[in-house]
Amino acid sequence: MKDDADPRRIPFRAMIPNAITAMALCMGLTGVRFAIGAEWDKAIAAIIIAGILDGMDGRIARLLRAQSKFGAELDSLSDNIAFGTAPALIIFLWSLKEAPRFGWIAALALAVCCALRLARFNARIQDFCNGGDTVCQGNGAKGTGSHLDYNKFATQAAAFAAAKV
Repeated sequence: MKDDADPRRIPFRAMIPNAITAMALCMGLTGVRFAIGAEWDKAIAAIIIAGILDGMDGRIARLLRAQSKFGAELDSLSDNIAFGTAPALIIFLWSLKEAPRFGWIAALALAVCCALRLARFNARIQDFCNGGDTVCQGNGAKGTGSHLDYNKFATQAAAFAAAKV
């Protein structure tokens, strides 16, 4: 029996975009680490790098024809952490901790709203793809323009919270 026939196995070409997605996840978490050390410029740079990597992973997956359900799920998890949880924690540590109750509630609200927005987006993509649309073959719809709305929402929410200072 050929190893490639195993449906649980991820093809080697799919590892490249998944590695880029994992790097984006790591950059989001690294942003939190820099925020803990009060290195705000590095924390923001880490989130920006995560955004650049997030923009690259889907394009590379489509270029290599390496889209997969695993990759789409990993990308969603990475997006939630790098653009929802990490910015919420960074903003809390940067300026909202001066008002601990309000600040923590605001940080939680940002993280939860980002997670809910991403879940809604994923559910809409799933419904759209279940209709048999050819765009969704290979789960390639993850990188369509609607995904930019999630990133725009997270960026606007972070800018609003940062404007407090």
